[in-house]
Amino acid sequence: MSAYRDALLAGAEAMGLEVSDAVADGLARHHALVEKWAKKINLTTVTDPVRAASIHGLDSLLFAELVEDDGGVTIDVGSGGGFPGVALALARPSLALTLLEPIRKRTSFLRTVLAELALSKVRVVEGKLEAAPTPGRIAWPVDRIVSRATIPPVELAERAAKHLRPGGALVLSGGAGAPSVAELEASGLVHVERRTFALPGGEGRVLDRLEAR
Repeated sequence: MSAYRDALLAGAEAMGLEVSDAVADGLARHHALVEKWAKKINLTTVTDPVRAASIHGLDSLLFAELVEDDGGVTIDVGSGGGFPGVALALARPSLALTLLEPIRKRTSFLRTVLAELALSKVRVVEGKLEAAPTPGRIAWPVDRIVSRATIPPVELAERAAKHLRPGGALVLSGGAGAPSVAELEASGLVHVERRTFALPGGEGRVLDRLEAR
């Protein structure tokens, strides 16, 4: 775990991100579980610790730059291996966070991670972000939706708009092909902030925050 942790902290310093020892330790334990389970189920093809610290760890932590630790009900859509949900849970522990994931094997993995990291405030729900809100395991609308490269950004904005309370926020990530602000605002959401980052490997990231009227 030390190679991952060292790479994570070095990368964070280079990017100007503040990462506590507790968060770095938690993400290193998360990576160890990802590496173990990736041999059995499709979580990621990136298991090299140095590469994973950048592509998964730091990339997920970027969401914390646009998400306040305000206790708001937050849904990580298409959480997969826990990206960015686990990093958000560690960096913003006051959030009422739900990891929404449609594949059962991955939900089993996520529940294992939450138990191992003692993230008792976080829950896992098996399902998708539907085109229209449906009653059941998540009480829509919610305060915030986050998602990392699960649904194309413009489509995600259109679907998320139906699931956010007034003033609620959508935080999404894109790369070199990030859509324009105008394309995102066609969803009816209001664009509030756009921030660009470069990961240690040189990959660019564009994070957008939009809010419901």
